[in-house]
Amino acid sequence: MNLKKIDLYGWLVCGLLTLMVVSAGFWPILESRAETAQQREALALKRDEAKQLGVALATMRHRLTRVERVAAEEPLQLESVDRLNHRLGRLTDLADRAGLAIDSIEPGESVTSDYYVTVPIAVSGRGSYDAARTFLSALHSQVVDLSVAGMNLSGAAAGTETEPTFSFELRWYASPRDSESQVHR
Repeated sequence: MNLKKIDLYGWLVCGLLTLMVVSAGFWPILESRAETAQQREALALKRDEAKQLGVALATMRHRLTRVERVAAEEPLQLESVDRLNHRLGRLTDLADRAGLAIDSIEPGESVTSDYYVTVPIAVSGRGSYDAARTFLSALHSQVVDLSVAGMNLSGAAAGTETEPTFSFELRWYASPRDSESQVHR
């Protein structure tokens, strides 16, 4: 064999060995670096998200502390659901004092939760807009355990003898126990 041929074979062997080293060692290193960079980016995003969630958690804890403080200062005493007739009488009295004529007052099926019972009450009748406004204002200021879920006011055409009508969908929040009023915090 001549020396040039040996050099050529030597170069070929060196080239093949280099290709094997590059493919076996260098490419995995490059892929590993790219994967590490992606993981670092994902970690940075997760850290930002965790920081934002930490701020949101601190805000919610602060709000909870304020709400608990207000609840401790002014506890809401819910009446027992057994006093439904008394509640209906009170609503009728408020409507009468506001100038509304009640045609119907009907409690619906109650929904029980852990801390209270929600009793829907449908009230309908006749009366002016001002009387309905007065009634709703009295509800807001005097009956704190009741909310207005919906309402409908229908006016009468000018010059007709038809009275304006109203309907209110109310929600009464009552104590689920048969005992006297409970303080819920």
